[in-house]
Amino acid sequence: MEILIIALVCAMIFFIQLKIYRKKCFENLFYRCYFSVSEAHEGDEIEFIEEIENRKNLSFPVFKSELTASSALYFADTNSSVTDNSRFVSSFFSIKGQSKVKRIWKVKCTKRGIHGINNAILVTSDIFGVESFSYKPEFKFPKITILPSEYSFNIQRILKGGFSGDIPLKNQLFTDPFFKDSIHEYTGREPLKFINHNVSARQSKLMVNTFEGSLENYSTIILDTNASEKLVEHSIRVCAFLLTSLERYGIKSSLYITSEPPIHVNLGNGGVHLKKCRYKLAEIDIKKTSSIKSILKSAEKTTILITSNEEIANISKTNVLFTGYLNSTNNVN
Repeated sequence: MEILIIALVCAMIFFIQLKIYRKKCFENLFYRCYFSVSEAHEGDEIEFIEEIENRKNLSFPVFKSELTASSALYFADTNSSVTDNSRFVSSFFSIKGQSKVKRIWKVKCTKRGIHGINNAILVTSDIFGVESFSYKPEFKFPKITILPSEYSFNIQRILKGGFSGDIPLKNQLFTDPFFKDSIHEYTGREPLKFINHNVSARQSKLMVNTFEGSLENYSTIILDTNASEKLVEHSIRVCAFLLTSLERYGIKSSLYITSEPPIHVNLGNGGVHLKKCRYKLAEIDIKKTSSIKSILKSAEKTTILITSNEEIANISKTNVLFTGYLNSTNNVN
């Protein structure tokens, strides 16, 4: 008789807790996730944070969040699976009543683009693990802009019309500020970036470089995306470095990208302009491209064409940065 009573009491406890979990498990339960930064570069390691706040006395011995993220985001210390362009990550918690849990993931940004969390499902069960319950939280899932890394090359040799590795340029574009004219004492009116530190150290006073006059102080950059994925990604990194170099020397630039629809950034310079160009490079969908031949017909003499297409490089009358020989050492794995 005692065994029967104990069995009935256990059964009653089981069904009561099951009913409570069915009705209350996701009440006053708040979940959010976010990245530590809004933008990063290829190869950077950032943090991804999950926070769960349980504002009731009901505890959860086992609680799981199932995340669907972009495959370009590599979550360290987890056995995630990748299908097509999605990465599936599971995160396990144990949450007490009236408590808050925070988990920080180390995430590596492996590829430029607009990436983030595409979906999240919260899964838990009753105390005995007999029945599972799931819930999709309603909030705007976080995104992060991963900017392209830069493929550095000898910008001075390039702008003189020389060669640097696999990137030849047909014609000379600028005479200023890449070619030094003379050195004189600092007057306080020159930009600090023109200080010649070696000469200043020898003469024990600040000396600055002066430069030859320039006929042109602007350039139009055309980025050709009609090639294989690896070659286009290489061209994008070359373009990123060129934009940074022109901005550093105060040369205005405009950017045209042969995506579909085409992307265009008007002539400008400064940090805001450079940031806008970098964002456009991050947004490129290389699977959607437009023809470049009609664009080249109206190109000016200060136009720089960045292409990995040998045919286009040969027929173009503009200045050409040919990136057709892929340097894989700068690729992000």
